[in-house]
Amino acid sequence: MSSCDVFMVACSALFTENVYHKLIARHAGDRHYMFVGRLVSVLVVAAGIIFAFSLESVVTGLEIFLKVSAMMGLAFWIGLFWCRATPAAAWARSTTTLGSTDLPFSRRACPTRW
Repeated sequence: MSSCDVFMVACSALFTENVYHKLIARHAGDRHYMFVGRLVSVLVVAAGIIFAFSLESVVTGLEIFLKVSAMMGLAFWIGLFWCRATPAAAWARSTTTLGSTDLPFSRRACPTRW
């Protein structure tokens, strides 16, 4: 349970500060940002519940978690040890890898495997 609430708070804070504050509402008050953070927290929890109920089993969820963690972890380690790596390159690599990977929930759309 502690992991879930930390994830909720971290996602809402990161979105509010790095996306909403910088790109959408630059000069709003603290009450406004607090409201947006709480709203994003509710949306993150709702998305998590919907995702959890859409999985076939816990094993499927673990497979997805491990595949996404490996993709993001690779970008993290490359960023640590290669000084010319940029955030844009890390996001491009992560999104293209995610798009080309056979995740377990893609089996429903295409039941035949190569």
